[in-house]
Amino acid sequence: MIKRLLLSGNTDAEFVSSRQPGVRSTGQRSPYSWSVVDEVDCIQWIKKELKIFNPATYTPAYLLPVPAGWMTEQFALPPDFAKQLSFKGVEDLRFFPGWGDPASEEHWSYVFLWSLEGKPDIDAHVLQDNLKTLYTGLVGRNIVPRKIPKEKLFPVEVNILNVKTAAGDIKTFAGTVHMLDYINQTPMTLNVKIHVKDCPDKTRAILLFEVSPKSPDHTNWQKLNQLNADFECTR
Repeated sequence: MIKRLLLSGNTDAEFVSSRQPGVRSTGQRSPYSWSVVDEVDCIQWIKKELKIFNPATYTPAYLLPVPAGWMTEQFALPPDFAKQLSFKGVEDLRFFPGWGDPASEEHWSYVFLWSLEGKPDIDAHVLQDNLKTLYTGLVGRNIVPRKIPKEKLFPVEVNILNVKTAAGDIKTFAGTVHMLDYINQTPMTLNVKIHVKDCPDKTRAILLFEVSPKSPDHTNWQKLNQLNADFECTR
């Protein structure tokens, strides 16, 4: 049947042999020569065929280290909470251990990387618009689960400017994001550095974001800058 589908022009048909034909999931023999599909393998195959991002199997071409004790997260762009984002690709995050603790000096300090499809034109205006979309969606998804009252909400404000190009960058930007800290429900301003990386891959663009509410002379920025310095375009 698969051969007939392929001959008729179907490029998505694929034969996957059962691991143990004639054996049920309980280990008992079956009178049939086939067995029920492996659920996990089936879902992974569907995701692969439909090009659905799967963090469990994501293998980036770049190297962004994970410092001891830091947390990570990966998801597809645009994310569900910010569908209006103008980019497609992957967001790869590195969180300080104290990122989610309002009492910690590391609160809201983190790095995230965008691996974007194609080579979009990146300028301060584009970054400003997309970061406003991203953080507005991030706040919005937390309103109901965190029971944030309407009187505490206000529009996200983002200001991004070109700055002196750093080593290893095509362009470098810096700015601020003024938003609601939905964890402790108070206003905050995040300081942001953005590095458009000078990587040889012509099919993707790499942007690395350093983020912290702390001033540039705080020790958090030493660690953020070090993570940026340790980034490599290829593994």
